[in-house]
Amino acid sequence: MHMLAKNIAEKLRDELVKGDCLEEYCKTLSYNTVYMGRMTNELGQHKWVTIEEYVKGDFVKYITNDGTSCDSEDGDMEIEQKCASLAHFSIEHSLGLLLIVDLQGSGHTLYDPEIASRDHTKDGKFLFAAGNLSQTVMITS
Repeated sequence: MHMLAKNIAEKLRDELVKGDCLEEYCKTLSYNTVYMGRMTNELGQHKWVTIEEYVKGDFVKYITNDGTSCDSEDGDMEIEQKCASLAHFSIEHSLGLLLIVDLQGSGHTLYDPEIASRDHTKDGKFLFAAGNLSQTVMITS
């Protein structure tokens, strides 16, 4: 989910550059790279972990994982609007198949997103994770 959200945020930036709008839009939202690692204990058992760079600053949630805007008093109105534009762009870019939700972070750096998808399951498998509230989000979007 993280890498998908990161990719879509980068695509939005690319579109702003292509449309010669980046200067007006100013700083764009971004996601840091998340790394995957494997830990092995003394019994040879493995556990998978994800490692992400520490993000300094105060944590602010802008959009919940049901797609509702938080309108937080702690939030920055410009960042709230950029989160809404990223969520909207994710729908447009995916041709209506998915929506980035649970937008939260510190400043212009976001982390721990959720993805709501038009289809909740595929081939009997749950898409994205338990946070995929597609029945709530995609119907109302």
